[in-house]
Amino acid sequence: MRHEDIEHYLQDVLGLTAIVKPWAGGAALPYFLHDAYEFASIELIGVPYVLMLERDKATSASKVRKHLDTLAQASGAVGIYVAAALSSYDRKRMVGQRVPFIVPGNQLYLPDLGIDLREYFRQRRETPDKVGLHQHDVVACGEGTGKCRTRLGSGCGARALAAF
Repeated sequence: MRHEDIEHYLQDVLGLTAIVKPWAGGAALPYFLHDAYEFASIELIGVPYVLMLERDKATSASKVRKHLDTLAQASGAVGIYVAAALSSYDRKRMVGQRVPFIVPGNQLYLPDLGIDLREYFRQRRETPDKVGLHQHDVVACGEGTGKCRTRLGSGCGARALAAF
């Protein structure tokens, strides 16, 4: 993940000119954090933050919360988790644990600043009307016969009925 992606995303969404720089305070951190994340610094609305850019994709919300706490204890810095992508399940867990995170181009959650933004919303898939019938058209279905009748008087098979 490139630093420019984060800068452009924050500029596009929040209108903030933020510059991501290498973070000099990494020497105080435990080695396991260096293995899991790349660290960078950023200033948002006058407040300095440390970005924890993920190296591995399999990181749970509780682990990230623990890593942010370790970062705060070791260096006194406030961290923001940066991921390339988050599933809706992981996002819900991150929000539940109040883990600040950025997914450039998609999601932004910074509870200290009161920001919770999602760029892309999933739409419900519309099921196509395969047989030209609507749910309200079906008035009776003979149990076990495999045929149904509609108000229009046309018959349809059990498969078409199951598609409702």
